[in-house]
Order: sequence, then structure tokens, then C-alpha cells
Amino acid sequence: MFRKRAPKADTFVQMSFGGSLLAAKESADVPVIALRVSKKWSGFPNRRPRSANGHGEVCLGDLFNIKRGLATGSNNFFILELEEAKRAGIPKEFQRPILPGPRHVPIDIIERDSDGYPLVSPRLALIDCSLAEDEIKKRHPSFWKYLESGKTTGIHETYLASKRRPWYSQEKRPPAPFVCTYMGRARKGKKPFRVIWNKSNATAANVYLLLYPKPALAAALKETPELYSVVFDHLQSIEADTFVDEGRVYGGGLHKMEPRELERVPLQSLANLLNASSSYKGQMGLLFDSN
Repeated sequence: MFRKRAPKADTFVQMSFGGSLLAAKESADVPVIALRVSKKWSGFPNRRPRSANGHGEVCLGDLFNIKRGLATGSNNFFILELEEAKRAGIPKEFQRPILPGPRHVPIDIIERDSDGYPLVSPRLALIDCSLAEDEIKKRHPSFWKYLESGKTTGIHETYLASKRRPWYSQEKRPPAPFVCTYMGRARKGKKPFRVIWNKSNATAANVYLLLYPKPALAAALKETPELYSVVFDHLQSIEADTFVDEGRVYGGGLHKMEPRELERVPLQSLANLLNASSSYKGQMGLLFDSN
């Protein structure tokens, strides 16, 4: 029997995680008042989520604009290895470097070659062109034939491609200096999410979240390039539990992070360092004083 009514202020709620309904792996009685002031409940029962007001804590969203990577609608067609793109006759001017998926990136710092492509394998190019089809047919017949091959399989009619003008152009996602995987499992002590320093000119697909420095941080990075390594070290120092508290978890222990959730991940340690350092305080003061 269930009765629908508002709980009393002194009510306790049993929060559990893992195991089964009758034999949870972790369980605790949490006061309703704690749930009301918590901005997210996924941290219960074994952690203490921060309250909704944040108490002035500096988070990633204060430092970065966070965007999901671009969605092509058909990666097999729009993302090719460089040799494939060459064989297909796709002009270099319509190729953009793009990162391969996280499982192909075992390193946390991605260097670049002389053309701006990431020094990882496979080396991939994203097709991105704004010319009209008639113009492509006249100037680049091999490329036009490749696009026609996509039309025969209906790629131009898929949801995302059909919304673009022309259908073989892509979302505007410039390279981000830092990217974060948006999905993963915590196995053998590894974090479910990885932060990667992208030194290349490569954009990224929607298997990553892209971290674009906000104006104050961007200005500081431009004036003091060695600050990149400082920021990266602090991003890497974020504990796995901190990510998990802000993200969500699915069956089988699959963790996922949306842009708004990543924005709420705290990075107070970096703010403290910047505020304590005379080298950076003047550049960052306006940002942190507002918090």
C-alpha cells in the first residue's frame, strides 16, 4: 500500500546502491532535509553531495565553456583515414583533422604534426564543405562522385544531414585545448572519465566533451603559455568520485557525463593557485572575485 503525501521534515529516506532491492551493496538512511538542499542525489548513500548553492566554489563551468563534440550523422561516410580521403579525391581544403575515439587514444597529451593533425593512429579527416554540389561537380569531380555515392545510400536524407545546408557541411566545433571523455567504466582503479590535453588542430566527435577556456582564462593562457600544463595538471587531479557525483550511472556500472554536469565539477584547487600567484592573479582576478 502506498499513500501519496508530502514527507515530514524529520523523515528519513533509505538510499541504496548496487546489489538487489532487498540486499543492496550500500545503504543509508538520509534525512529528507538533506535531499532538499542537495542539487543531485546520485552521490548518496556513500558520499555527501554539495548543496545547491555551491557556497562560492569555483567549478569547471566558471573556467570553461563546455560543448559536446560534433555529430556527423554518419561517421563511416564523413570521417575517413587520410589515405582513404586521398584515394576518394577529396581536396585537402575540405578535410578537417578530427580525433579518433578514446579507445584509440592511449595517451593523455596529444601532440601535433606540421599540418596540425594529431600524432595518434588512425589519422582521421572530417569532410566539411560549404560549396554547392554543382560547383563541386565542376571543380572537383572525384569529390562529387564520392558525395553521390553517399546519396545512393540515403545519407543526405538522414536526420542530421537533412538539417544541414549543404548536407555535407558540419557543425562548427573548433579545436579545444582540453577534451573529456563523456562515457566510461571505472575498472581496475581507473577513472570513468579521462581529460586529454589536445595540442593539435583536431576537432572531436560527440564521444568527447570539449572544454573551451572562457575569456579570462583564455587571455591568461595566451599571455602565459606555460599555464596550459598547470591547468592540465589540475584537471587530471580531479578525483574519480568527484566526477561520479556530478554524472550519472547506468546498469553495468556505465558512467555518463553531460556538458551541464561537467560544468558543475569543482576545481577550487586551480582557483586557489591562480589567486595565490601574483603571475596569474591580475589576469584571473575578475573571474574569481565574482565568485
